Amino acid sequence: MKQMRTEYPRPQFEREEWQLLNGTWDFCFDRENIGLGQHWEQNFPSDEQAVKIEVPFVYQTALSGINRKEPIDIVWYKRSFTKEREMPITKIHFGAVDYETIVYLNGKQIGYHIGGHTPFSIDISNYCTTGENILVLRVFDPLEDEEILRGKQFWEKEPRGIWYTQTTGIWQSVWLEYLATNYLEDVKITPDVDLQKVDIDLYFSKKCIGCNYGITIEFEGATIIEAAGKIIHERMSTSFDVLQGKVFRGTQHGESYLWSPENPKLFDITFHVFDANEQYDRVASYFGMRKIHTKDGVVYLNNRPYYQRLVLDQGIGKRAYLLHQRMRHSYLILKLRKSLGLMVAANIKNSKTHVSSTGLISLVILFGERWQVLQHIAQNM
Repeated sequence: MKQMRTEYPRPQFEREEWQLLNGTWDFCFDRENIGLGQHWEQNFPSDEQAVKIEVPFVYQTALSGINRKEPIDIVWYKRSFTKEREMPITKIHFGAVDYETIVYLNGKQIGYHIGGHTPFSIDISNYCTTGENILVLRVFDPLEDEEILRGKQFWEKEPRGIWYTQTTGIWQSVWLEYLATNYLEDVKITPDVDLQKVDIDLYFSKKCIGCNYGITIEFEGATIIEAAGKIIHERMSTSFDVLQGKVFRGTQHGESYLWSPENPKLFDITFHVFDANEQYDRVASYFGMRKIHTKDGVVYLNNRPYYQRLVLDQGIGKRAYLLHQRMRHSYLILKLRKSLGLMVAANIKNSKTHVSSTGLISLVILFGERWQVLQHIAQNM
C-alpha cells in the first residue's frame, strides 16, 4: 500500500530534521489482557497472531488494512526503525493515540500518556541504539467508560443516532525529531489587532541560556521584521509592531493585513537559536492578525459584526474516521465547503494539518463543550 499522511504533522512548529514513522506496523488484539503478563513489549506475538496495520489509521477503518468494527479495549503496536541522524537529542512525537498509552523502546517502558485527542512527546535519546530500534505501544481504550472524553464515540457496541464507532489506538502521525541540546521547546503567538502588534512567548531548553535567538517575520514575501536578542531565561516574551510603518498602514490599503475568510492574509515567522559559530535550531511557523470577541450576543471579527453561515462538521470520514486519507483531501473538502458559501465549521475534531488548512483556505472553526460527558459527570458527582 502506498504510504499516506507523509506531510510534516505540525505545520505551526515545523523543523527540517525529522523522520516519519507512519506506514506499516505490526498489530495485535489483546482481548484477554494477557500482554502485560506475557511481556509483549519484549516478546511481541508471532505473525500467526499479529496482523499488519497502516498507521495512522485505526483498526476500525478501511484504510488501516484491518477494517473491523468489533470493539476491543486493548491493542498493541510494534515497528522497528533506524535513526537517520546522529544528534544529541532524539524525540518521538505522537499526534494522538486514543486513549491510554504505554510506550516501550527496546523492551523498556519510556513513556505513559492519557488522552485520546492530545499530542505527546518523549525524549528517547538515552534509549536509542545506533542500529535497529524496536518501538512497542500498548493502548487501552475502554469502550464502556462513559466519563472519558470521547467526542462522538459511542460507549455501546453498535453505533446509533448521533454516536459513531469507537476510535482505538494511533490516529494521528508518529515521527522522530533530531535536535541539538540548544533548542526551542515551544512558542505562543498572540495577535493584538487593537494595538497592531503581535505578542510572542518563547520557551527554550536549559542549554539555550547564553545563546541568541532570532525572529524573522514576513508578509507576502517581504521581510518586515528582523530581530535578535540574548537568551537569559528559559521562558522569554517579546512584542512587535507588525506594521512597522510599512505601506499597508496607509488608508489606500485599508485593513489588507488582517485575516478573515474573505481576506486570508498570513504572516510567516521563523525562529532561530544560534551563537557566534553555529545555528542550533530553526523553526518555521505563521500567524494571522485577527480578533474575535462577542458583545450583546453578536460575534465580532476584527471589531466588525460578523454574519456566520454554519455547517456542522462531525469530522468522521467513511474510510478513515477522524483523519483524512491525505492532506490534499482535507484541503479539497475545505475548499468545497467554502465554495458552497459556508464560512464556519462547528464540532470539528481533526489533526493539526486539517486545522491549519482552515487558516490557509480561510474558514472559521467553532468549538463547543463536550456537554454530554460533562452532564454525565455532573449528575454522578
